[in-house]
Amino acid sequence: MPRQRERRFRSRAEIESILKDYSRSGRSQRDFARTRGISLSSLGYWLWKARWREGREVGRVEASRIVPVKVVRRPPEGSKAFLEVVLRGDRLVRVYPGFDPDTLAQVLAVVEAGC
Repeated sequence: MPRQRERRFRSRAEIESILKDYSRSGRSQRDFARTRGISLSSLGYWLWKARWREGREVGRVEASRIVPVKVVRRPPEGSKAFLEVVLRGDRLVRVYPGFDPDTLAQVLAVVEAGC
């Protein structure tokens, strides 16, 4: 007969602490969950629930969020200009002219989720 895992109930404060640690880590959900000894599904659920509590739509980029923008330099005439989006953990998404905004939103959601 297969052995069942013992369920561990965590307090809301403990879950919030784990989520703070995760957001600071810059690591994937899978890697973070494995090193902390928690299931990937639990971490995913807690993240979803935290986003839901904050009134965000899961899987969508916040349209009204204000973030700092730094203009490094103006590209030379005739060059292929691009936009760089720097995410947590120093991850970088480079966007060239003519990008599809919906696809970019999906890519950013996946990258930020740590998949």
